[in-house]
Amino acid sequence: MQLSLTEAATLLGRTERQIRSMIEDGRIVATKSRGKWQIDRDSLALITAQGDSPEVGMEDEELDFDEIESPPMAGDRRKTWSVTDLDAFRLGVEILHDLRSIEAPRALELLDQCLEVLGCGCHDFNPRSKRVRFAEARDAAARAAVRLIADGDGDALHESLARRIETDLIPRLGGLVASQDRRTRRGR
Repeated sequence: MQLSLTEAATLLGRTERQIRSMIEDGRIVATKSRGKWQIDRDSLALITAQGDSPEVGMEDEELDFDEIESPPMAGDRRKTWSVTDLDAFRLGVEILHDLRSIEAPRALELLDQCLEVLGCGCHDFNPRSKRVRFAEARDAAARAAVRLIADGDGDALHESLARRIETDLIPRLGGLVASQDRRTRRGR
């Protein structure tokens, strides 16, 4: 069965933008027909309402969409948002866990600061201060990468984590800053 972008977003409790991103990443199978996405409902079977990855033990089972609580509808002020919905946050936490396994206390502190500021930005209601917080998080991540390289004395693991911050995390944080810039310009 084929679903529209809106129907898929409603079923998964996601925004249409998030669904488009999942299509682009190949996590959801979809085709475009006459400028509209047609999403294969079967490709949603392993996507849960809480996350992108299958729940433990769900590999061979299909998700029963009738059991998913309906997400808040547009205009419903009770819609919730979590910092864990941000790819940048989830990636930052992964890198933070990897940092704990090596001797890099200053980089660990800076990345922890990055995640804290990112969390504050996620829940900030003022678009301008939200943008500032996202930029601060990006700057803290950049400082963490620099500390890893400077303190690592050429250690491959230090450099690998620094590269991951620079090539994966910082661009995602920059995307949040750019997104807030666009929202601020539209709001004027």
